[in-house]
Amino acid sequence: MWRLAKRLPSFNVRFGSSVGTSAHARPYRWRVTIIFGRGVDRAKVEETVLHELCHFAAPHETTSDGREAHHGDAFNWLLLDVAKRLWGTEFDVGPGVARGGYGPSRWLLKRRRKMLGTTTADDKLAARLL
Repeated sequence: MWRLAKRLPSFNVRFGSSVGTSAHARPYRWRVTIIFGRGVDRAKVEETVLHELCHFAAPHETTSDGREAHHGDAFNWLLLDVAKRLWGTEFDVGPGVARGGYGPSRWLLKRRRKMLGTTTADDKLAARLL
């Protein structure tokens, strides 16, 4: 069974005036920094925090040319597994969803928004109101 760190890292969370989210996990410093932009919704907050915490539990991966792979297959499978356990639902993961990159995070965000009943239109409205 997967297991996240025994203690939580320190979090530096800020809110910015631009649209979008910037987040960085630094396992070697035991720290997570997140800047949420205008229009952030609950699903984005949950997915971002989950994504960054998974960096502390994911096995270290390298690409075929020796570079670090922060969002490799093992990281993405861990992210999907933790989300399934946390949100208590079976995710129908299609072929290629867990391949390296940010695809699984975008896919989880879309699924989580559907579970919570929020839509992209809600996000655009929230961005105009903030």
